[in-house]
Amino acid sequence: MRFSFRTDDASTVAAAEADLCVVATFETEVETPVVRTLDAALQGVLSKLIEEEQFAGKKSQSLMLHTHGKLGSRRVLLLGVGKRRDFVASDVRTWAARATRAATASRCVRMLLVLPDGSELGFGDGLAALTGQFVVEGALLSTYQFDKYLAGERKKRSVVGEVTTLVVGASNRAGMEAGGRRGEIVAHSVMLARDLVNEQPSTMTPSALAAAAGEIAAKHGLGIEVLGREAVLFF
Repeated sequence: MRFSFRTDDASTVAAAEADLCVVATFETEVETPVVRTLDAALQGVLSKLIEEEQFAGKKSQSLMLHTHGKLGSRRVLLLGVGKRRDFVASDVRTWAARATRAATASRCVRMLLVLPDGSELGFGDGLAALTGQFVVEGALLSTYQFDKYLAGERKKRSVVGEVTTLVVGASNRAGMEAGGRRGEIVAHSVMLARDLVNEQPSTMTPSALAAAAGEIAAKHGLGIEVLGREAVLFF
């Protein structure tokens, strides 16, 4: 999965090419510049659907529609993220996970994730690195499946291959990119730990776990000390 970050103006969203454009929307703040831009390109269809489906941006809500070639994206998904006053930075991880699961369910390869205006939330400034990190962590970890012993259709691999995050009103793209690189390291480390934990006890014996740790240490040029039974009992 490849990740990139943009800090363009809201007016660029309509032309952005993707299989799915996901717009994170705070509760009671649905009519944002991004949504108005998309609605204009869709000739009012989006605002009409919002009214008909009573979409208000609540955490439990989402609204998807096909664009039929009127936008650069094939589909648009409005993702309710709850009230702005309840926002904490780690919520971005959940938003990215929800968006990626939706993209996976719709067999979308390229996803554009549009976050709320970053000028007030600090996405482009103090939270830039965390924003990038949490987007990547959420997207990658949402696709995790321990599928070593699965075959055929039971292996439900995500088809999402490209995630572009657009933060309107932000400026520190370099910070988000740096955070994104950290997020990849964290996410892949978590998935590795999950693989080890989910392995069968008869396979992942203490010796096998020590061997796995040794391989990781060698790969990254780290020293390692594996304690034996006597040393463990001493502690």
